[in-house]
Amino acid sequence: MQTQTNNTEQHVVPQQYGPNGQEVLAILDQLRSLDEHMANRLIIAMHNLELAQAIGANDDLSRLWGARGKAYELIHGELGDAWECTLKDARGCFEGFWQTAAVVAASTDALLGAICKPFIDPSDYEVLTCVWRTEHGQCDTGKTILEQLRELKRENKRKKRCIDELEDKVAGLETEINVCDLLTSRQTELLTGIANVLKGDPGPLDGHDWSDLPEVAQQLMGELAQYCEGGSDKEDNSHSGELEKPHG
Repeated sequence: MQTQTNNTEQHVVPQQYGPNGQEVLAILDQLRSLDEHMANRLIIAMHNLELAQAIGANDDLSRLWGARGKAYELIHGELGDAWECTLKDARGCFEGFWQTAAVVAASTDALLGAICKPFIDPSDYEVLTCVWRTEHGQCDTGKTILEQLRELKRENKRKKRCIDELEDKVAGLETEINVCDLLTSRQTELLTGIANVLKGDPGPLDGHDWSDLPEVAQQLMGELAQYCEGGSDKEDNSHSGELEKPHG
């Protein structure tokens, strides 16, 4: 008879927490044995989830909000008694962690998912319980959301390094461009001055063609050489004439 009573009690206790009461009880047991180390892991996990949403790397936090909304709709309806009973017992388990918002959020979401599991989509159950189950070593269905977030963080760090390297290269190229601009400006001034000397003043709002400057310079050098040779011949003839004059 005692056995029957015990069996009856074993069935009655889970039913207080809804049709999935056994899992609800397991979460409450984990919550009662929660220590500071696990609480910190839950805080970091929830922070990572929020961070990923904030930087636009992941939309799981949005999915979490949607799953919460669906669960609360059920709880306010046919599952209200189970939720009130569970929440009351959960508050007794929080103790020193009640003021830790991340721990409360993670455990509350896990309880929501456990209570509503028979009535919600599996994806909603997964996202509601993922943080809690992952940090308690109960997720074995491949990559969890948190693992994906950690990979995203590593990938973001790698991308950040690549961006920094590219920014350094761009800064170096900008420096080279500035130097080239200075050289080009200086060369422009020099060529303009040379062209004006060789070809004369081009007048306002006009300029000379630079492409034939070597030929123009060569031509002028030839003319100058001829002029110099012609002047030298006259001078030589003048001196020769003076030498040939008869003495009076």
